[in-house]
Amino acid sequence: MTHTYFFYCIDKPDSAALREQFLTEHLSYIEKILDHLEVAGPLRDEGSEEIIGSCFVFNVDTRRKAEQLLHDDPYYQAGIWRQVTCHRFNPAAGSWVGGTAWNR
Repeated sequence: MTHTYFFYCIDKPDSAALREQFLTEHLSYIEKILDHLEVAGPLRDEGSEEIIGSCFVFNVDTRRKAEQLLHDDPYYQAGIWRQVTCHRFNPAAGSWVGGTAWNR
């Protein structure tokens, strides 16, 4: 049985240069783990459009596997994020779940 884990990662101040430096490696890594990703992408500041963090939604067997996938990311290894929050997530409605989970 798989579970969905949501990671909310907030950048350290002034991490734009590190993001740029490791972008190619990060994107290559994301392509390798697509089978475990529901969705992933950058978080942007509403006012400036500056990237302020990242969001990942993994579908895996265990939280430990989700954490390992995040820890293997070049952005994580470069120390870009100052704060990482993880929650188990139950997708219940929307296009990701094909409507509503309770009507399947």
